[in-house]
Amino acid sequence: MLQALARRARASASRRGLRHAACETPQPVGWNYPTSIRFGPGRIAEIGVACSELGITRPLLVTDPGILNAGTIVADAVECLGGCPVYGTVRGNPTEADVDGGVSAFIAND
Repeated sequence: MLQALARRARASASRRGLRHAACETPQPVGWNYPTSIRFGPGRIAEIGVACSELGITRPLLVTDPGILNAGTIVADAVECLGGCPVYGTVRGNPTEADVDGGVSAFIAND
């Protein structure tokens, strides 16, 4: 199936006078869905609007212990959201236990 797709892609590119390495040999491809990232001073104040835009009505703030204990960013976010539960024990490379803990935190605050 992939070989047939590659042949069609090469033929299509050739008809248009294009030559591209990706058309030569099928390669594994990873897809990432677009994610809105808001970054910079004062942007935490937009967290409530961002949740509203996404239809999120009961947010759970998920973070790691480093961010949880670094200044007031988590407290500021919770305040901007009008209060919300915080799950703050996620590891830098989340494990299944982290996911289970987050689900439990969400259910406990539902």
